[in-house]
Amino acid sequence: MRRALLWALALGSTLVFGYFAVRGVDLEEVKDAFAEANLWWFVPSLAVLAVAVFIRAVRWQSLFEAETRPPIGPVTSSMLVGVAVNNIFPFRAGEAARIVALSHGSIRQSRRRRFRR
Repeated sequence: MRRALLWALALGSTLVFGYFAVRGVDLEEVKDAFAEANLWWFVPSLAVLAVAVFIRAVRWQSLFEAETRPPIGPVTSSMLVGVAVNNIFPFRAGEAARIVALSHGSIRQSRRRRFRR
C-alpha cells in the first residue's frame, strides 16, 4: 500500500510539474522549429550518447569486486533503465531502479548459465 502511494505521488508530481513546464508553449512554434532544424545532427549526438552510456556502465561495473562483477550487457541495460526512470520520476528513483534491474538481469544470466551446463 505504501509503495503504491509513493509511486502515485511520484507520478502525480511528475505530471503536475510537466504541465507547468510546457503550459505556455506554442505548439506551432515547436513544429516550425523542428521543420527548420538540421536533423543530421541527431546521428553524431546519438553516437555520443551511446559512448557516454557505455563509459558510465564500465565505470559502474568497475565498482564491483572482481569475483562478483556482472557482465557489461546487464550493467549497460540497467544503466539505461535508471536513466529512463530518472527522466520520468522525481527523487532519483532511477538509482534504485538501476539496482533492481541489474539484480534481475544477473539472476537471468545465472539461470542461463545453469541451464547451459
